Amino acid sequence: MPAFSRNRQIAIIAMTLLLVFGIAYSASAQYAVGDKVINFKLRDLDDHFVMLNQFTGKIIVLNFFATW
Repeated sequence: MPAFSRNRQIAIIAMTLLLVFGIAYSASAQYAVGDKVINFKLRDLDDHFVMLNQFTGKIIVLNFFATW
């Protein structure tokens, strides 16, 4: 078996284990319906402040991304 193939197999196994453990860890830190969350505010694209508590009772999706 060539060394490249062996290293690739080890890398795939390592990434799979990290993914599985990462998902398991993040699943344990989820909020339940009705739990209180920390209020925060961010600027929207129109440069207005938006606070989390403005959306009480609504489903929201936070998408954090960076452009550079």
